[in-house]
Amino acid sequence: MSETITPPTQTLPGPLLKWVPVFVIKPRRIFENISTPNRRLWLAPMLILTITLLGNVMVSGWLKQQTASISEESLPPDFQYYSPEQQAQYMQAMQVTQGPVFVYVLPAITSILGLWVAWLAIGGLLHLITTLFGGRGDMSTSLNIVAWSSLPLALRDIVRIVAMIISRQLISHPGISGFAPLSESGWNILLGQILGLIDIYIIWVICLVIFGIRLTSNLSLGKAIISGLVSIFIVLLLRALIGLASAQLGGLNVIRPFFF
Repeated sequence: MSETITPPTQTLPGPLLKWVPVFVIKPRRIFENISTPNRRLWLAPMLILTITLLGNVMVSGWLKQQTASISEESLPPDFQYYSPEQQAQYMQAMQVTQGPVFVYVLPAITSILGLWVAWLAIGGLLHLITTLFGGRGDMSTSLNIVAWSSLPLALRDIVRIVAMIISRQLISHPGISGFAPLSESGWNILLGQILGLIDIYIIWVICLVIFGIRLTSNLSLGKAIISGLVSIFIVLLLRALIGLASAQLGGLNVIRPFFF
């Protein structure tokens, strides 16, 4: 009687950071290794995403401080009618909001928190949906898939950092938000928030997530596509709703809390 021998998965030795170049060239090898139950291999990609996200925040804050000189155009229309005390309070408030805490610290905290919360949310949703579809795998595998599949977002941060340094300008219309109507209605603002989250990098992430699901579960291609799209779309929609709520609060600057 002959037995079918399954060839063992190629193990990738060494530190997890050395897996990154392999993932860029042959993502299948990484997904095959992270499919082992209870292997928490998400740390390396999440650290890379955190570092590039912090770099994006630092460069954005630097540009905001460079362009934060108060001019007459930035003052309220009736500023000249304020009392001297009110004018002093307004100028002091403007200086506070342009300080390091508001320009660097708070955006960094919210961005990092959003990165890790979004990763946990997508990983949890992915595990839940694939389980409902009859897929095999555990929570750690889903978190590994999401973390490694999100590496294109680190490349997006690097591209944005280089673009901002060269142009000395903030990125005002991320993604395809430029196609959104200019009307200030709630639906148009929500549409603009959603379109701002869509670009070639997020499409790349979605494709990698679907590919990872196919390799680590017994789901069909259709179920893998549904699992990946629904998991990511729910988080993107929540991110857009947060942006809508922020935009409705008196035109406050939106601090993007999610890494998408």
